[in-house]
Amino acid sequence: MSADHKYEIELLTGRMIRLDGLEQFWTYGGLLVGHPSREMNRRIMDDLVARRTRPKGYGVPVLLEPLETPVEKTSPDLSWSTAANLPAITCIAPFISDVLPGDADSIASTLCVIWFQDEFAFPIDAHIKVELAALDWESRAAGWLP
Repeated sequence: MSADHKYEIELLTGRMIRLDGLEQFWTYGGLLVGHPSREMNRRIMDDLVARRTRPKGYGVPVLLEPLETPVEKTSPDLSWSTAANLPAITCIAPFISDVLPGDADSIASTLCVIWFQDEFAFPIDAHIKVELAALDWESRAAGWLP
């Protein structure tokens, strides 16, 4: 993202996509007791995708798989065997771009991307920008009409 186009990303294919919004929140906001586990993390990620999957024509969100950090065991409790943290902040962003090739019925294309990072954006973490640039927009994005 350049300073004059800080909300645009050039994909490896040369396509330009533009950030159309950004929702951010604490990944474990509301977790009052206990510790996160790999199983809990998978449920969180699956739920994020499921809640943002739109009816046919709007596409399925892309989840950029996060790195989970194992949590140091502080108890003999067996539930600690899969204790792991996701990055602290969940980010959900719709991106928009030119119409997809061969899609005469739409005026643009759109794709929702979900990722995790350690701090609230901006900036978007450098490794996330690399993953965004590598998106296969043509196969994942959906046509869009107002």
